Amino acid sequence: MFYFLLNSLDYFTSGSFAGYLGCYKDKDFDERAVWKPRETLKIKSDKMTVRYCVNYCRKGRYKYSGVEHKDECFCGNNDNLMRYSGGKKINESECNQRCKGNKQQICGGDWRMNVYLTGNCSSDWLMTNGSVVRVDKHQGPFLFGDTVSVQCHAGEMVLGPKTAVCTNNPRKRGFAVAWNNTLQCTGIPGYVGCFAATDLRDTINMTMQDMDSSTCIEFCNGTAGYELAVVRHHYCYCGHDNLLGAAGGNCTSPCTGDNTQTCGGETSVSVYRGMGAYQYF
Repeated sequence: MFYFLLNSLDYFTSGSFAGYLGCYKDKDFDERAVWKPRETLKIKSDKMTVRYCVNYCRKGRYKYSGVEHKDECFCGNNDNLMRYSGGKKINESECNQRCKGNKQQICGGDWRMNVYLTGNCSSDWLMTNGSVVRVDKHQGPFLFGDTVSVQCHAGEMVLGPKTAVCTNNPRKRGFAVAWNNTLQCTGIPGYVGCFAATDLRDTINMTMQDMDSSTCIEFCNGTAGYELAVVRHHYCYCGHDNLLGAAGGNCTSPCTGDNTQTCGGETSVSVYRGMGAYQYF
């Protein structure tokens, strides 16, 4: 019973939620604490809760969400919080109206707003020899719903998931967001390096629209007498050391069959050596 009372009280106080900024004084219709007309969203609902409002504002890619007067939700990027509250939060007791959708939560008061950050995901990554590529067309910080993929460097492949989504963090109470996956790259067995392209016209070769490193390695391993697999865009060449040009080419072109891998460049090739290397893919 004692635990239930503590848990209910913690849930009832807005400050227990991740991203909570405080209780703030609101102003008038023309310029609210977190919004300006034509720049923001406002909804009113008998289902209003803190989560309802935060998720609604997240979908609109707004920085702030604010609940007020039991059933109102405001979304915006305009930071008027300090301006209207004398440079600081007002007393929590002034936000004292229970949400219509959940009587255990507080949804502001009369001209008083509980304000939350909708949250963003960190751009710091635990990666090996790779970089993050945005799948969406958004710019700025990574917000709820944003998706990223990994682009591995030459001679690397993805270890684990290829994409990650900024979503609700199940490990924290409240409304924190986090990436649902960690993206990493690891070395491809048999990788020799990136070299300047030489004349490859007389080699055993194959062209595929879905080319990647493993496909080329497997093809060359199945062709007797060839020890090198050379990849460039959607081309695969098989040969010997005489195919190698100058080291230090510019291998930055994504493979057509797996855009997380690199398949040479405009004037460069990715080179792999060794029978059976494809078994690791």
